[in-house]
Amino acid sequence: NVGLGEHLTIFNYLAKTQSPDLTGRDHAGGTDLRYDADLYSFRAAYTEVGEDFNPEVGFLQRVGYRKPSYGVFYNPHPKDHPFIRRLWPHHTWQGHYRFDGEPESGFRHNHFNVFFNNGGSAGIAYNQNFEQLFDPFEISPGVFLPVGPYNFDNWSFSLSSDSSANLFSRVSYSWGEFYTGNIQTLNVSSGIRSGSDLLISSRYVLNNVSLPQGDFATHLGAIQLNYSFTPKSYLQALVQYNSSVDEIGANIRFAVLRTGNTGFFIVYNSRFDTTGLDPHEADALLRMRAPRRTLDRALLAKFTYLFDF
Repeated sequence: NVGLGEHLTIFNYLAKTQSPDLTGRDHAGGTDLRYDADLYSFRAAYTEVGEDFNPEVGFLQRVGYRKPSYGVFYNPHPKDHPFIRRLWPHHTWQGHYRFDGEPESGFRHNHFNVFFNNGGSAGIAYNQNFEQLFDPFEISPGVFLPVGPYNFDNWSFSLSSDSSANLFSRVSYSWGEFYTGNIQTLNVSSGIRSGSDLLISSRYVLNNVSLPQGDFATHLGAIQLNYSFTPKSYLQALVQYNSSVDEIGANIRFAVLRTGNTGFFIVYNSRFDTTGLDPHEADALLRMRAPRRTLDRALLAKFTYLFDF
């Protein structure tokens, strides 16, 4: 990372992996130029990940792409306004391209946010999407999208209360085009906290999709708990249901920190299959003839230490 003056920073990274039978483009790298001032900021970045880049113990959303991106942000603070603390209009764009230059996807985001003096906020956004399918895509069971380029636009509106309050909530609604049809999305979240020790939050996301190839809906629900025993020891738990894959997932993490987010961690992960369960049969999970529902379980322990010379 290189800092130039008070406002300009350049972030860079370069990585390479070595795996059997993967001897092509096994690299990843990027540079991110950021200019941050009080009233406005700019960002321009470039990232590429080879199709043979294989971090083994890491996680990649996708490989084999080049991604340029940029963003322009305006951040005025109206003086002595009775309701508004800050305005935040901004525009961003990113595109994914294959190494032969063929575009894969793109996302252009235009957003106007208002932050209020009471800690809440409201915003409206207009998004322009591009996706190119090189193979037929089964977006939902039995619903296939044909090969080809797709341009679709949508709008969204969001409203949230003060996230630092003891009780808080957020709701957003988006609507518009989606591939060959239309989509409506409702996203609702809320939480309750007790002092600085306990935080319980929940989230529900509903997608209603209407396509010429078929209609479908997806549901995502999650409950999360965070409890701090001390400023450097905590317990986190997350339980999530995803109707797209008919699974319930659980993640529990206990940590005792030292400095710089290092220390001792114990993590438990589990995934549970809900396919074929009848919600009207209360004893469905207790029947011996039911198939095994647990997909995987894992218990991990990790200790990290930072050497400072």
